[in-house]
Parts: sequence; structure tokens; C-alpha cells
Amino acid sequence: MPDRFIALIPSDPKARPASDTMEALRIALAARFESSESRVKDFGERLQFIDCGENYERTLCPSCEAEVPLVWWGQRMDGDWDEEHGFHLHRHEMPCCGASHRLTELEYRGAQGFAHWFVSARVDEGVIFTSKDLQALENEAGLALKLIEQRY
Repeated sequence: MPDRFIALIPSDPKARPASDTMEALRIALAARFESSESRVKDFGERLQFIDCGENYERTLCPSCEAEVPLVWWGQRMDGDWDEEHGFHLHRHEMPCCGASHRLTELEYRGAQGFAHWFVSARVDEGVIFTSKDLQALENEAGLALKLIEQRY
């Protein structure tokens, strides 16, 4: 059976709290879900893609809700990547409707996102993450967070 993790990234991909704030958030996340395995991953200046693993379903255009072809998405990911700085998040013309969006604006089913850092904790299968949990952890972090439920 795959392992399940709760990962939190900032809603704003470029938000960077102090390292002690990230550590406090990690401790709060682990305590909230009684997790014995948690971590902070800080990529420094490199903006990274934080995926959901096996929870991924599909990616949709936020303008017309059409499914985004994986080949197109992969090519844009490759084009936006820079070894030194990570992702640049350029605007791209969508193949479905011609609207202009950054990769971070796409609707990922199985939530995913871009960040310079994340915190995560291994959780049991039955654990449910509520909006109350998110609000409490956002208060701890002092910024809006995005939940990514990961399964590997």
C-alpha cells in the first residue's frame, strides 16, 4: 500500500517565510496529525513543482475547463525550467481555447503546485484534513497555504 503524506505549500508560489516559521509549521502539522515522520524541504531560490504522486487525475484549463494534454504540459514544464533558478512560470497560450496562463494557474486535479519550500507529514490512511486544519496551520505560518495530498 502506498504511503500518504500531507504537504503544505504557500498559495503564492514566491512566498518565503523565515526558516524558523517553516520549522514551527512542520511541528504544528506533525502534532496535529500525530505524525512521527515530517520534514521541511527548502529549495532556496529554486522554484520547484510539488506533485501529488498517485493522487494525480488530470490537469484542466482554468478558462474553458478542457483537459490539458500531458504532452503539451510536459513541453511547457521543460521550457519553463532553468537548472539554476527552477521554474520561471511564463505565460503560455492554452491549446484548447487560446487563453494565456502560467502553469501555476492551471487546475490540477490531485492538487499540485509550485513553491520554493514545503512542509510535509506522513499520515494514516483514515486521516481527514479539514478547512479548520488548514486555517489553524495558515495562522501558524502567517500566510495562505495550499494543501497537496500526496501518495507514493
